Amino acid sequence: MVSIERVRIEDLIELQNANLHCLPENYQMKYYLYHGLSWPSLSFLARDYSTGKVVGYVLAKMYSFPHFAPPPINPSRH
Repeated sequence: MVSIERVRIEDLIELQNANLHCLPENYQMKYYLYHGLSWPSLSFLARDYSTGKVVGYVLAKMYSFPHFAPPPINPSRH
């Protein structure tokens, strides 16, 4: 059984350790810090009830629509 919790700053080392042991891509601490500070309501972890260890996490991000809009075309450059 696991508990789902919001990520706190003090959890970041455990997140990084879980990543280092389980996944092929490895990120620097600034990656986790950036997500935790930028989208704190979208960062979650799964903690094993019996051991207290982090067994998984989700670091999501959300952008508003204009962020995805293509840049305007400058007709004078074409």
